[in-house]
Amino acid sequence: MRKALFMALFFVFCAPLAFGQDDFKRGEFGVMFSHNRVDTDGAFDPDPNATGRDGFNGVNIDAGYNFSRYVGAKADFSYHQKSTEFVAPAGATRVEVEGKLTQFMGGIKIQDNSTETKVRPFAQALIGLGHVNVESNSLLGNFDQSETGLAAAIGGGLDIRVHRNVDFRAIKIEYNPVRIEGETGNNVRIGVGLNFRF
Repeated sequence: MRKALFMALFFVFCAPLAFGQDDFKRGEFGVMFSHNRVDTDGAFDPDPNATGRDGFNGVNIDAGYNFSRYVGAKADFSYHQKSTEFVAPAGATRVEVEGKLTQFMGGIKIQDNSTETKVRPFAQALIGLGHVNVESNSLLGNFDQSETGLAAAIGGGLDIRVHRNVDFRAIKIEYNPVRIEGETGNNVRIGVGLNFRF
């Protein structure tokens, strides 16, 4: 009887310590300002020989569920756009161009999700769909094209705890290829914002 009572008391006092060692947040929700260096092949540059990337600004929202202290699933939405006007060399025609990139992805995230960890680097790999829309207006005519293809995001970042349930996402940077009609746009996505944990 004494042994049983001693074991019960031992469990009551030690179990919280054991569970406390694995105490981590299950859910996450992040909101970020996002900048995407989109491989447009110079579509937004008045120079007809330009072949570079253009900076698109937008928002990146993600949500996650952590299966363990270090591994979780992630759902990710991002929207980026860019508008510009320039005078085309041919005929000195004013051209307005607007591009939009919308992405829905999901995947795996690796991070220390302990409630006690203050500085939390992470790595993640996502895959899903990317939707590209380009509109162009000029006196010579209008152009509007939309395509959907495979998208991915591979990279990581750094979260810094500022409150028990809030992290400042100091940086997130990812290689973000989008494959449309047999061609791959080699984009780079960068974000900064807040990550809420619950």
